[in-house]
Amino acid sequence: MFRKNEYRQKSLLFGPEMILSGRLLSQLQRSWAAIFRTEVFERIDEGLFSPLYSEQASRPNAPVNVLMGFEIIKAGQGWSDEELYEALSFDMRLRYALGIEDMVSELPFTLRTLYNFRARVQKYAREEGGNLYQKVFEQVTDEHLEAYRVSAHLQRMDSTQVMSNVAQTNRLTLLISVLQVGVKGLTAEEQALWQEKAGFYLRKRAHEIVFGIRKKEMPAHFQKLGQLLRELQEALPPDEGEDEMVKRVLKEQYKEGDDGEWGLREAEEISADSLQSPYDMEATYRKKNGKAYAGGYVVNVSETSASENELQLITDIQVAPNVTDDSELLQQSVSNQMERGHAIKEVTTDGGYTGPETSAFCTAHDITHRPTNVRGGKSASEKLGWEAYTWDLETMTEVCPQGQQGTILPARKSDRWVVHFLDEVQCQTCPLLKQCRVQLQKRNGPTLRVTTRNIEVALIRQGLRPEDRSLRTVVEGTVRSLKWHLRKDKLPVRGQTSALMYFSAVAVMVNLRRIHAYMSKITSKYDPTSGILFTFLWLLANLKLRERSQRRFEAFSETDHLLTFVFPSTSFLPARLLNDAA
Repeated sequence: MFRKNEYRQKSLLFGPEMILSGRLLSQLQRSWAAIFRTEVFERIDEGLFSPLYSEQASRPNAPVNVLMGFEIIKAGQGWSDEELYEALSFDMRLRYALGIEDMVSELPFTLRTLYNFRARVQKYAREEGGNLYQKVFEQVTDEHLEAYRVSAHLQRMDSTQVMSNVAQTNRLTLLISVLQVGVKGLTAEEQALWQEKAGFYLRKRAHEIVFGIRKKEMPAHFQKLGQLLRELQEALPPDEGEDEMVKRVLKEQYKEGDDGEWGLREAEEISADSLQSPYDMEATYRKKNGKAYAGGYVVNVSETSASENELQLITDIQVAPNVTDDSELLQQSVSNQMERGHAIKEVTTDGGYTGPETSAFCTAHDITHRPTNVRGGKSASEKLGWEAYTWDLETMTEVCPQGQQGTILPARKSDRWVVHFLDEVQCQTCPLLKQCRVQLQKRNGPTLRVTTRNIEVALIRQGLRPEDRSLRTVVEGTVRSLKWHLRKDKLPVRGQTSALMYFSAVAVMVNLRRIHAYMSKITSKYDPTSGILFTFLWLLANLKLRERSQRRFEAFSETDHLLTFVFPSTSFLPARLLNDAA
């Protein structure tokens, strides 16, 4: 049964206000833990998670905002579950950040509760199509944008490659791993039969088996594994996870020849979105900047960039198979943010996001796309680039680098154009004739043939601004802040859903650090040793704190025997409590 966490109604003897001195309490309230508590923990909408629990009267759930806060801190700090759980048991700052007022009691959840919570979120994502961790990030971030008056109409965007938490494999290791996982989908009796039939491939780990196979023996093993996988497919229950996996790997790795025999496909026939590991069905293969990412994802991050913002925040986070084009990610991110109410007017990216689809999308939504480079459309070194010509699509005229004007006319094929120049003599004597794209035709005179895409790319290149590079470079630092604790860009999780859960939590923590730095910068402008107003407010706050502590002590000391029963010796009482009592 779902129940919200009503921690704020509690008033405990062993709260931080009763245990800590005034100086230490002041430090705690200025620390990141206090900012996390007010800006993240108390903002989490627990109602988002109500569909995960039964509506019938039953045992209530563990505090959802505590579990979610645990996930955010863990991902943002790069800790393991065990490390953070142990730290939370003894670190007062962590307890305070998660609203655990009683500093000496047991935690309100166990690690098993946390594991079950994650499993529920993953199941909900598979069945309902919504990632609740991402929704928490969006809900908290939208509140931050409003609370700190951060404008989101100007944004910058960048993507990065990460690896799933799976071992790197070759084709033989992959096929053996698929066979091993597929056999586990059979009944116990069938598994016993397969141990006799394919015991060589089932008794050890896949990489250990491959280590003992010589190169000249590999073709025979590929042939044998293909036969075993086809038999396994027939034995597996249809439309189950193992059955779909075996079907997929057979289709991607094998093909039927003209003679009816099945053989292994050539390496160049394997597509980039083929299965990379049976333990992560969504991870794909991509080679970028000379580095191969086998079994990975692309993470796309958007953040505010308006110069009037004193605070810049991450506004959107996406995780997709690494074969996904950046142009598609831009369209998805902008569409998602527009649904959330962000009036985006301008987006700055690198050249990877450019393309006809991006141009059409931005035009349709009245968004200015400011790339720092353009993908494709590059000219040969010996030829002038299309951007060397001046294109005026309103008057349908074009001016060459030497100043001669031509008329743009439609060609026979769609999306193609012909430019005719009148002065043939000028073209023949032009010093750029060898580099120019103009063709000297006897019938039509100087003629230039161009496509619509050539013109679009040329106009984009002409509109590139050097200042955009420094604007976009900042987002590269944001990308590094999202994955600084990853070793060799490898995630601690598997699967696209888990990867999005992970980066959504990290993004919340990155924004929290920025808010903390922003608040610290503001408060550092005031010197507590000077200023009448600040001194008055400081004294007032301490007087209220002392009065609240006195009331709490009186509540516990209405009768002498109660205090004697709880504390047989006053040496156990905190010094602050004894001073207040005196």
